[in-house]
Amino acid sequence: MQPYWECPSFHNCSANVCPLDPLSHEKERLEGEDKCRAEKPTRMRIGAKYPNLLRFVGLTKKEFQARKRWNEKSPLDKELALQALTKARKSIKTRQGNGTSGLLATLIGFFLTLSLITMAGCDLKPAFAYTDNQLADAIFKSEGDYKATYLYGIRSIPYKNEADARRICLNTIKNQRKRHLRHDCGKDYLACLAERYCPTTGKLSHTERKVNRYWLVNVQKFLKKGVN
Repeated sequence: MQPYWECPSFHNCSANVCPLDPLSHEKERLEGEDKCRAEKPTRMRIGAKYPNLLRFVGLTKKEFQARKRWNEKSPLDKELALQALTKARKSIKTRQGNGTSGLLATLIGFFLTLSLITMAGCDLKPAFAYTDNQLADAIFKSEGDYKATYLYGIRSIPYKNEADARRICLNTIKNQRKRHLRHDCGKDYLACLAERYCPTTGKLSHTERKVNRYWLVNVQKFLKKGVN
């Protein structure tokens, strides 16, 4: 049985290059020829059943190469790209809501994405370049390490020991990465984390506000210095 027989569009499709054809990787679609009509999730679902037959596992050559490039990216580059895309989508929605034409909004979003990726190299990258554990180490040091009254600065949640406090710290770091991708605060990740981890606004005393202002600077210092 051939994989393409399972495609719901098989009997109505006249594409010469079928992503579900075991020989599709040897073919090139010519200009004017019909394109595959099957949705990508459908092709991927069928392709997953025939990993030994389909070199591109149901994807087109272009899709497969794009996925390969994405998989080869570092976690940092993936995070930067997703953040840029999220911001571009929000910008498009805002402009469409203000009456900007669809085409113009798309163009604006495209160039905005490019500019955000460019800016990421000098603005966002330093914060995202550090791993969760490196950030936790820097926070641990900045909060006074083992001499601290509250390890890792954890005060709102009870913890049993240093390992438990570190777990809470790491959870905050990871969750804030996700929040940062979803909202548009206009700040880099570390500054965004600072607002969550050690805020300088809200119901705080004058002393707490004053002390908390130095949290970001101290964490950055230990990150640059390098902590093991």
